[in-house]
Amino acid sequence: MRIAIDASRTTVKRVTGTEHYARQLIKALIEHNERLSNPHQLLLYFREA
Repeated sequence: MRIAIDASRTTVKRVTGTEHYARQLIKALIEHNERLSNPHQLLLYFREA
């Protein structure tokens, strides 16, 4: 499965709850995906500033 995630909130200078949550969610998805026998394709995309 291909999973695309808007990771734009992970690159802002001022980190609030939303940014922290996004970073932790992406980290957990990557770690979980690495343990799968048939891993998903994770695509992180970023909006231009």
